[in-house]
Amino acid sequence: MIEFHHTEPNTAALRLAYDAFYRETTTEHARSYYRWILDQLTPRTGTRLLDVCCGTAVLAKEARLRGVDSIGTDFAIEALRTSEAPVGVADAEHLPFANNSFDYVVNLGSLEHLVNMESGVREMARVLRPDGTCCVLVPNTFGLLWTIRRANQIGDIDDDGQPLQRYGTREQWKRLLEAGGFTVERVIGYELPPPTSLSMWIEYARNPWYRILPLMLWPFVPVNLASMLVYFCRKQEHVEP
Repeated sequence: MIEFHHTEPNTAALRLAYDAFYRETTTEHARSYYRWILDQLTPRTGTRLLDVCCGTAVLAKEARLRGVDSIGTDFAIEALRTSEAPVGVADAEHLPFANNSFDYVVNLGSLEHLVNMESGVREMARVLRPDGTCCVLVPNTFGLLWTIRRANQIGDIDDDGQPLQRYGTREQWKRLLEAGGFTVERVIGYELPPPTSLSMWIEYARNPWYRILPLMLWPFVPVNLASMLVYFCRKQEHVEP
């Protein structure tokens, strides 16, 4: 995997760096991003969902609107100050929940920022119920419309300014998830939030090269070359609580 960081790669330093990061900006996406994820996940009404590294907990709020008992956790207190759903301060590598607690566990664009990704995967597998589903979204090293395109422009991998960042291939991420206790059942590609309002279409039209063009090409991009990879996983049968 490709890795680079702007702070010491330990949990204490990373927590401070992310609090500073969230005081200046946010990782929040358009609502259509979270709705698209939920459309793919199709959580059932009355089930329990955990959003690990939830940021402002928009996904948890959107899930609650669908009748799902959802909560979020993040170790960045600054992110949780503006959360839109029930949240708790927690390290993704040490989740404060009992074994087999959730029907759905979600981690969107955050696994790659953990100090110990292996611990984070094991924790998600631990709190997931045996018949549950885990959804993980991570960046692809060979994203045709993102990392490859960016490399063609600047000759280097894209740096989004986060304290710790990694990029991996489809198989690298799969091996990490399987080593942590999951069986990958499905992988799909993701490019950008689908526009669902006139204001979003206007915003996209102002930057057609980076918005409209990828939106048009998205259906034709092979999964192995997608900007982001979305894994849907089951808990391995041999994983013990």
